[in-house]
Parts: sequence; structure tokens; C-alpha cells
Amino acid sequence: NDTTVLSVVVTDINDNDPVVTASEYNVMVLEEEADFVVTYVRATDEDYGINADCTFTIVERLVNDFTVHNITGEVTTRRVLDREHKETYEVYILAIDHGRSPRSGEAYVTVTLIDVNDNPPMFELNTYRATVVEYISGKFILSVKAKDMDVMDNAAVRYAIIPDSHTDYNLFTVDAMTGNVYFSSSESTENVGENLVVMIEAYNEVPYTSDDILNGTTTVDVTVLCSTTVTRYHSESDWWMWVVIITLVGIVTLIIAASLIIINRKRNYQHVRREACHELQIFEHQDYEEIAEHVKFDSIDIAKAKLLDSLDEDLRIEVEDVLVYPPIDGVVLNIKHVIGKGTIMKDFDHPNVLGLIGIFIDENSSPSIVLKQFVTKSTKVDIG
Repeated sequence: NDTTVLSVVVTDINDNDPVVTASEYNVMVLEEEADFVVTYVRATDEDYGINADCTFTIVERLVNDFTVHNITGEVTTRRVLDREHKETYEVYILAIDHGRSPRSGEAYVTVTLIDVNDNPPMFELNTYRATVVEYISGKFILSVKAKDMDVMDNAAVRYAIIPDSHTDYNLFTVDAMTGNVYFSSSESTENVGENLVVMIEAYNEVPYTSDDILNGTTTVDVTVLCSTTVTRYHSESDWWMWVVIITLVGIVTLIIAASLIIINRKRNYQHVRREACHELQIFEHQDYEEIAEHVKFDSIDIAKAKLLDSLDEDLRIEVEDVLVYPPIDGVVLNIKHVIGKGTIMKDFDHPNVLGLIGIFIDENSSPSIVLKQFVTKSTKVDIG
């Protein structure tokens, strides 16, 4: 029997998709790195020949940030990436075969940027201002605050005084951790001015990625209301100010003392008036009858009017009812002499005479007038 060897060649058709070794890649890379190799993407295809040959490509939306080698699958950064701008990237990569009807597989590469110290601390204000009454060693003034866009240790902010000879740096201290600013406790206060200036810097203990990065700085302006230099410069005007103050205090003291004296005299005056009023109140009708023998006025009413005219207004109101009595017709009291003397003394201007309180006639003595200053003694002063 004859035999024939039949060779059958099976032609591959592109009926399998490329399979990426891992569908998801999670990679961490340092920020600020350009042309940095992120990872390698691998793919296999069960087809044969060109149907199994694959090339890699990145979708268009991230083409400016990353690139992938079309044969090796090497993924690299195309430019410097800033974590402070964007921390995580999702890179979509396709593995495409070369078949007549290309088939593809996909992979996702998640790239997370690792922070580097590429940002200095920055103060919230360019200038901080404060006003204090006086310079007191160790006194708290204010707090300065700086923020760092980095993270972890790269964001740990420290504070320090800048020893600038054009400022008053020797009069200040700052807490390196909190940013609290104080007056220095080691300096003399003899030459403290009215306006004090100090510069403060914020820095990281972790070195920066570049020498071109500078620490953040701010200025603190402090106004001292009672500075020692201002006091020294204005010592003469301050002396006059104290003279004025002491003078005013003396005047106020004198006014208060005078007021107390007046009040005391009024109290004594009230005492004398009460005593005079009492004398008039005990002046009874029969006393008028005895005096009637010496009357030279036309009537007792005229005598009464003369007596009331010699009294002050307040006392007149109190004793007016006491002096009401029936008129004695045809009899004139001989007290014109007393009324005349009393009227003269009422307006008598003498430092030892404060004025007339009233006039009374006692049963067993001469006619008398009452003067204000005789308070601790007898309230009666004989006219004759």
C-alpha cells in the first residue's frame, strides 16, 4: 500500500486578547522627579506571530504626565510632578496586538507621589503689629503663625529670631515650637524705644531639596506706649504734668475742706436758730404787758414788724406764729432802741461777725441780739 504524508499547516487567526500580567499596579514615587521609571507593564498573547506581538500606549488624557515604551512597557514620568498640586494619578495603559483586527488588554497604574521638602514655611501675615503699655522682661506680646504645604516631618515648622543689626532683635525671644513672641528677659530696659522691630523666620529641620529655597520671614512691629527713651526725652514735660496733677489735687482738697467747714457752720447756724426760736417761743403775753409801759411805737404791731424785719427769712417763718398776739391799743413798747441796734448788726460786715440771727428780750436781763458765731458759748449778746 502506498502511503502519503500530508502536512497540514494551521494558520493562526487573531482570536485572543493580550493579557496584562497584572491588571492593577500600585506604585509610589518621589515628587519632583522627571524621567523617573515608575514601573514595567508586561503582557502575553496566546496567538501566534504578529497576532501575539503587542505594543503599549497610554490614553490621551495623561499623555503629558507619563509615557510608556511601546515595546518594553516601561512607564516613566515625562515632567516634574508636584505632590502639593496633585498627589495621586491613575494611568490607563493599553496592550494592543498587531493582528489584522487588533485586540487589546488593559492595565491601571496608580501612581502616588511621595512628599519631599520642596516648600518653605510661609507666614500668614507679612507684618504683625502689637501695642503694649511698657517693656516688661519676659512679657508675652503675640503669636506668629506659618504654614507648610508639605507633610509629615517636612511640614514641621520651627521659629527663630533673625539677628539683623537694623532691628531690635536683642529685645525679643520667640518660642521655636509655638511662635509665641516675648520681650527678652536678659536685656536691660534702659534703652528701650517707642517703636520696636524684629524679624522672625520659619524653617524646617529637614533640609530642602534645593539651595534656592529660602525660609519664610515676617516682621513684628511693637509700639511701646511708655518707653524709657520717650520718658527720658520728655522728662521736663512730665515734671510739669505732675506739678499740674499735684496742684489740682490740692485745689480739690481745699474745696472739699471748705465744703466741710461750710456744712459744719450751717449745722452750728441751725443750732443757734433753734435756740433763738426757743427764746422767742417762751416769750409770753404777760411779758409784752410789762414792756408796754416803755413802748414809744404807735402800736405793738409796729414793734412786731420791726422785730420780724431783723430776722432772716427762714427763722421768721418758724417764729411768726409765736409773735401773734392781741394788739394793745394806746400802748407803745420802748424797744425801738433794741430794734435799731439789731437792724444795724444784721448787715454788719466784720470777719468775726457772721450776721444776725434774731433779737429777743429776756425777762431778767437787758434786750439782746443773737449772732451766729456764738455757738459754743451763750447765744445772748447784750446790746448795751
